[in-house]
Amino acid sequence: MSSLVRSLAETHESIARDIQDFMWAGRPEKSPKIEHSKEELEEKLLSIREQCWQQYNDAADELEWR
Repeated sequence: MSSLVRSLAETHESIARDIQDFMWAGRPEKSPKIEHSKEELEEKLLSIREQCWQQYNDAADELEWR
């Protein structure tokens, strides 16, 4: 189970960094925000959604929930 916990933590870190890089041109909260189009925002949200579902599915399989 520790590998599952580690994987979940690493995935959350990856998603958080991905969001930071998408939102700011440098350090979060200290750098200017990057302007994005509606299409870019939708694409980013879909990407995050896919990452979350993939991680959930992997964890559910490992925990034998399905």
